[in-house]
Amino acid sequence: MAYTIADVKRINRERGHFFFSHDTMRFFSSNVESGLMGERYFITSEQKSFNNISRVYTIREFNALTGGIRTIGDYKKYATKEEALAKVNELLGKTVEENK
Repeated sequence: MAYTIADVKRINRERGHFFFSHDTMRFFSSNVESGLMGERYFITSEQKSFNNISRVYTIREFNALTGGIRTIGDYKKYATKEEALAKVNELLGKTVEENK
């Protein structure tokens, strides 16, 4: 089954998790920045710090069985969305040319 981010949000909520709840997303100043890639990865952005409103990016992994979300690598690791996308492509074994 090809999941969408809407499916991921629904499954996460149905399994009793709160990753995408309004309060959680607001607390972490988090936005979903991509669709689901490779049936499991997506990218979020977060405010860099309390005093710095610029955005940084984190790779997340969805577990379809548990509905859980985990961080791949470090939280707020990537300065740009493009860097995070390149890492996801690396995780999926894809090259940039394959995604054009």
